Amino acid sequence: MARKKKKWGEMTQAERKMSFNQHFRVYLVMSIFFFLVNVLGGSDNWWFYWPVLGWGIAVAMQALSIYGPFADTEDANTIYEDYGHRQLNGPPTAIEEGLELKELDKRYKDDDLV
Repeated sequence: MARKKKKWGEMTQAERKMSFNQHFRVYLVMSIFFFLVNVLGGSDNWWFYWPVLGWGIAVAMQALSIYGPFADTEDANTIYEDYGHRQLNGPPTAIEEGLELKELDKRYKDDDLV
């Protein structure tokens, strides 16, 4: 089964950087491929730079959204220090809140809470 790809707005900053790095590597490989096809194709017409420039605009826009002046300085999934513990991916989940409740259950019996 294929893994569902996250949307750009749902990614953390680290995931966005990894996505950009992968996109940039594919862009470089394909740029070399276009150049080699153009050179080895024997045509006097140079066309390889059109797809390279067009794709380069998309790569540059993605780079600016991560590293440029419009980059998110604070990630949507910031570090929360609520409830006396530190988390890296948002507020506590129901499971983690349930763990805190289990700790209370260990200290008190049901009769003590009534």
